[in-house]
Amino acid sequence: MKGILIGVASTLPPTTVRIHSWDSVVTDAVSTHLIEGEHINRDDVAASLRRYLGLSKSSGVESTDDIIAMLMDLHGEQASPLNHSRQHLWHRFLLYGSHGRQITTIGKYRSSDEPVRITSGDIYSPQVHYVAPPAKALLNEVTSLRLR
Repeated sequence: MKGILIGVASTLPPTTVRIHSWDSVVTDAVSTHLIEGEHINRDDVAASLRRYLGLSKSSGVESTDDIIAMLMDLHGEQASPLNHSRQHLWHRFLLYGSHGRQITTIGKYRSSDEPVRITSGDIYSPQVHYVAPPAKALLNEVTSLRLR
């Protein structure tokens, strides 16, 4: 499928490919925040992308500027290794300035013995969808993914 997309993209004018790529980055940013239950304005995200690309000098929203910086690093530096410091940088981009969150460690692996769970439903009888590895196992778990 990727080969087909590359073939189709090669027949399009470069401006069209860039516009669709930029739209994809904006969609990724909005979707990433939705996963965390946050709704961000698509227009704010697009404005952050224009600022990042030097196409606008308007002031922006910190959370949308941060997610755009992370996604541009992700998309623009695909040849760069995914190492621990790069992963921590993305974590800072995603979580720095997050309001209403009780995250005390940003840009590092967590160290609390308290389990992390993805849940839904009522607070008194939540449905657990995922339980993260314990904090003491994180470095080994992530390293096993070939992070250097």
